Amino acid sequence: MYWILNCLPLIAEVIIDIYYLLNKTQSFNPTLTTMMWFWVLILRQIYLLCINIFYIHRRIVSYQKSIVTMLCVIITSVFLILLCNKLRWGVFIGDAPEGIYLLLVCIPSVIVIIGISIYYFIKKT
Repeated sequence: MYWILNCLPLIAEVIIDIYYLLNKTQSFNPTLTTMMWFWVLILRQIYLLCINIFYIHRRIVSYQKSIVTMLCVIITSVFLILLCNKLRWGVFIGDAPEGIYLLLVCIPSVIVIIGISIYYFIKKT
């Protein structure tokens, strides 16, 4: 169940990406784009932290295993974005600079590491 709950955001992103790959007539929607960035940069990490802190609290997984699992989900999500760009436009990067993809990895990774560290130090005291 732990792995399914951690991979749930990836499953949702795959379903959304398949929908947009099959429906090529979609125009730019600023509301949907804003919601996607909010999900990728903040909400997904909060979801992952909640799931992993629950399992850490019940002593089912260790701190290290939960951090590695969350970082794998984040990195897999960015690779999924790159793959969809390759399928949609024929290039991996698309029209976005490489720095955006680095931010898509770095910001969520920092949020996850800080969140687990705060929980670790609160629980330790």
